[in-house]
Amino acid sequence: MAQLNYRKIEYYNKMKKRRRKTFSISSILLILIIFSIGHYIIYRENNKAKYLLNMGSGNYKIEVLKDKLEEYEKQLTINEIDYKWGDNLVDGNKPTGLVLHHTASTTISPEAINDIHIQEGWGGIGYHFYIRKDGTIYRGRPENIIGAHAIGRNKDSIGICLEGNFENEVPTEAQKNSLVKISTDMIIKYNLEDVIGHRDVYPTLCPGENFPMEEIKNRIVEEQLKMVNDA
Repeated sequence: MAQLNYRKIEYYNKMKKRRRKTFSISSILLILIIFSIGHYIIYRENNKAKYLLNMGSGNYKIEVLKDKLEEYEKQLTINEIDYKWGDNLVDGNKPTGLVLHHTASTTISPEAINDIHIQEGWGGIGYHFYIRKDGTIYRGRPENIIGAHAIGRNKDSIGICLEGNFENEVPTEAQKNSLVKISTDMIIKYNLEDVIGHRDVYPTLCPGENFPMEEIKNRIVEEQLKMVNDA
């Protein structure tokens, strides 16, 4: 009888170990399945052209646009300036959108803006790009450097400024054409989600009452759709 009980106990212990082993394997498989599904969802979301999707203009793969980017950038001329930088430039910008500005000054050079911003203690020109009235594009601070142009969005945006006071005047056609080109380039490069004005994140008039925000946003859509259709 004792031997029989011992065999029963041994049998139950073996079954218990087997159930534990089965449970462990099942748990690991479940975790792997959940991880795989999560990874796929993240990949699928990141694989979408976010700006076009958010503008209601279609569900396209960002890779299709990125494949066309090198050819597209041949249309762009970005002028480099050897700025005298201050001490407060910080790496770590992770752009998710564009923030657009005006200078609120009819005429001003990028070098002058850089000097003013250094006096403000900002390390140098706060924008990543600057467009003069003749359409010339100048690089400001490097794209990976946190901006000094829009409180609340400096760490996750590309700041673009246009010369002019658009409370009293309007952007030139050359400025608008250049803005559409550089904005399209940045949106595809970083798969950005949106284009907003400074006033959308801070109590300011910038980029001015006469700034054609909807026109610019729609023209950026048209630029990207041309690239998709040419793919």
